[in-house]
Amino acid sequence: AEYFFPFFLEGIGYNKCEEDIMRKEGYPNYLILYASEGKGEVCVGGERFLLEENGSFVLRKNYPHSYRALTDNWNTHWIASDGYAVDKMLDVMHIGDYAVFHDLQLEGLHSLFRKIYLYSTEQNEYGNFDISVMVYQFLVEYNKLINYSGQDISFNCNHDAVLAAKRFIEQYYFKDIKLA
Repeated sequence: AEYFFPFFLEGIGYNKCEEDIMRKEGYPNYLILYASEGKGEVCVGGERFLLEENGSFVLRKNYPHSYRALTDNWNTHWIASDGYAVDKMLDVMHIGDYAVFHDLQLEGLHSLFRKIYLYSTEQNEYGNFDISVMVYQFLVEYNKLINYSGQDISFNCNHDAVLAAKRFIEQYYFKDIKLA
């Protein structure tokens, strides 16, 4: 029945030392991964990104990518979701095929992650409905982190342009960015 929900959980997990992953065909679900410790490298969209503690990436379904640990303690948490509304939610979040973020305040999101993880392991008559709501809540909280944390929310005509510039800087801050 959950396949008819706007949001549903396909998988959730924690890797104490993330293994090397290469997915030439991408992952069959929407994927959010965040690092809680250590350093790793994410290769997506023809680019390489350093992903350290409090860094995260988002991928749309079936988007080719790879990632690997750069330190022995690269601890990651991931949540895979699907549903007819996830694609539209990522549009609202201004996420293209993928996005990489750095220096996020993940405490609140991590608390929600643990709640979803624990709830998903229990048998509950209304579990699928409750988890669907929690996945939506996770996406809403993630959206707040990547688009609004530490800034005043303004709804002027330049808001999308500012967010796009901010996201570009966050993704490429370690490279030599040219004005063009």
